[in-house]
Amino acid sequence: MNTEPEMNTEPEISTELSGPGIRIAVGLLDFIFISIGGMIVGFFAGATLLGILLGSTASTEGADVAAVATGVGGLLGGFLGTIVGPFFIGLVFIMIEGCAGVSPAGLLLKVKVCKADGTAGNFKVYLLRALIKFSPNLLALLTIFLAIPEIGYLSTLAGVVLFFGLFMAFGESKQTLYDKLSGTAVGRKI
Repeated sequence: MNTEPEMNTEPEISTELSGPGIRIAVGLLDFIFISIGGMIVGFFAGATLLGILLGSTASTEGADVAAVATGVGGLLGGFLGTIVGPFFIGLVFIMIEGCAGVSPAGLLLKVKVCKADGTAGNFKVYLLRALIKFSPNLLALLTIFLAIPEIGYLSTLAGVVLFFGLFMAFGESKQTLYDKLSGTAVGRKI
C-alpha cells in the first residue's frame, strides 16, 4: 500500500475567477510583447539573414559590391523582419498558451487558465481552449498555405464571433465564448 500523498504538479488555482479588467490587461500586455518583441527579433533576424544571403551571393563581384549588397540586404531584411517577426512571435505565444495554459503576461499578472469550476486544468484543456481561441489565426494560416480563399472567409467569421464573445466575460460567469466552449475560465494563481 502506497502511503505517500499524490503530488499535483499543476499550481493550484483559486476559485476566484478573473474578471474582464485583468483579462484585458493580460491581452494588452501580450499584444505589446508580441508587437514590440516580434519587431525587434524580426528586425535583427531579417537583417542578419538577408544581409548574409545578399552579401554572400555578391562576393564573387568583389569586396565593394559585396559590402553594398550586405548593407542593402540588411536594410531590406530588417524592414521585412519587423513586419513578419510579430507573426512568428505570435505563433510562439499560441504554442505557450496551448501547452501551459498561461501566456507571458498571465505569468506576470498571476492568472492562468483553469477548468470552469476553478480547479487546475491540464494539457488537453489548455490545447482545446487555445485551438478555439486562436481559430481565426490558425484558419488564416491555413488560407495562406493552402491558397484557398474560402478558408479566409471562415477565419473572418470566426474572428467576428469570438470578438463579440469576449463581452461575455462581463457576465456573472466571467467566461468568454471560447471559455464556455472549452469548459474553462481564467483564475488567479494562489
